[in-house]
Amino acid sequence: MTLVYEFSKSRSIDGSLILKPTIPLIVNSEIDIETQALIDSGADISAMPIALAERLCKIPDGAMSPGFGIGGPVEAIETELSVTIGNESERHSIKIPIKILSTKSDFPFLLGRKGFFDEFVICFNQPEDSISLQKASSQT
Repeated sequence: MTLVYEFSKSRSIDGSLILKPTIPLIVNSEIDIETQALIDSGADISAMPIALAERLCKIPDGAMSPGFGIGGPVEAIETELSVTIGNESERHSIKIPIKILSTKSDFPFLLGRKGFFDEFVICFNQPEDSISLQKASSQT
């Protein structure tokens, strides 16, 4: 079965409309939190802002290490997180590696390649402003 999501609409700083490949995501913890996640094929690893980690009480002990992205270097803690995507008829829960970024800047939960793209065949359909995900076949 294939999950299909329409791109979300938001406004840029200049007020123009931007369409983004986002999907609803449940971050599994003691308290499950629903959020929108941006599918980021340019990100090596998933990332989330420290504010979301604080809401989940999921800031692991450990040393900060440098993380790098479009905004430049930032301190981050790498950990693993369980997330769920799907709808009423199909749900998938997976563990993904993720960096919790120490910056207080406002950015969405980013789903990067490592861990997430390994689990799904992902199709960005720009002409139809949609993204589809199909669970990858396991190879034995």
